[in-house]
Amino acid sequence: MISRQKPLLKLALLMLTAGTISLIGWHGSIVGLAAIPLFVGLWSASGGKAQAFFISLAYFATVDRGLIKGAGVFFADQTQAATYSLPWGLAIWLLPPLVLSGVWAACWAEKHVAWRAILATGICAVPPVGLIGWGSPLTAAGSWFPGAGFLGLILLCLVLGLIAEVPHAEKARRTHSLTSIAGLMVIAMLANLIAPGKPQAPIGWIGVNTRIGKSDDFYAMTTLQGKVGEQVSKGTKVVVLPETVGGNWDRNDIHWQFLSEAMQQRKQSALIGALSRTPAGTWQNTIVGIGALTGTRLVERVPVPISMWRPWDSENHIEANWLGSGVDTVGSNRVVSLVCYEQLLIWPALISASHHPDTLIAIMNGWWAKDTSIPAIQQMATQSWARLFNWKLVMAVNS
Repeated sequence: MISRQKPLLKLALLMLTAGTISLIGWHGSIVGLAAIPLFVGLWSASGGKAQAFFISLAYFATVDRGLIKGAGVFFADQTQAATYSLPWGLAIWLLPPLVLSGVWAACWAEKHVAWRAILATGICAVPPVGLIGWGSPLTAAGSWFPGAGFLGLILLCLVLGLIAEVPHAEKARRTHSLTSIAGLMVIAMLANLIAPGKPQAPIGWIGVNTRIGKSDDFYAMTTLQGKVGEQVSKGTKVVVLPETVGGNWDRNDIHWQFLSEAMQQRKQSALIGALSRTPAGTWQNTIVGIGALTGTRLVERVPVPISMWRPWDSENHIEANWLGSGVDTVGSNRVVSLVCYEQLLIWPALISASHHPDTLIAIMNGWWAKDTSIPAIQQMATQSWARLFNWKLVMAVNS
């Protein structure tokens, strides 16, 4: 009986530790994010594929814990966070972790475990699995190696491989792996000492947070215009508003023309999250410019599957462009936009980075995620990308 209980006790302890690491890493702190690679060591220490699955499940299910409430609110179409659909919340919370854990379990083996850890990380970072690939250890690259860019990603993969190797290596090899990890930690500390700190917006730019909930009615629009007008009076060069707060831009554009013309005369601008129809009749989640940036249009590449990307629903489907760069020239800046869900994924940021932007615009509409862990996690992931690639950062969040 005791011999049977030992594997179960070991699994329970590993799952508990994986969940704890996930809580520490994904609670909204760049410093805490640095702990995420330790998950790979726990996965590696599994006694088999089944244990690897449950350890991974404990990690990923803790990462997206906010979806139990948040997804329920969203899919129940409720604006009050106190009322939500528990079945929807549980389904959206559990299904992605089950898929991600399945990948990590399939990749587990005692031999070549370092390469297998990197393989699992890679599979979960790119489509199709990467469409739900939040919680990736790669997100920690900006915490470990700020300013290092793609080299930082390579170094973090080396960290993951070395950590995965420790539980299975012989004594001499284990000592070598631990020494190498210590050396990389020293490099990481030096990188953080050299890094400029929290990413800042370009001079004259500002992101404005709003609290208009799901509404895009006339009252919400006048509230937004008031906030933009306030920044214009302060001499702000570019004002950035959150995702979709502009509502249906084909309908609402005309209500912004007077303010746009006034801003254009003063060479000031606003970038507004809004929904726009394409010539084909489908929707795009966009960032549109007014004032001096009239005509600017940045498009979200990866809308949320099921809730936004719905190819079976011609009326409410929002287009995706999974391999788009997301990079455009805005004024004198080379800008990349990461809209809401894109901030949690891996490949959109990496594709954008290959086009050498210098400024990141990150907008989100989190009315449905109020009082959950989701907004803090998104802001932390966004800051990590900006730190890794040394981007200026402008953020705007609606709640």
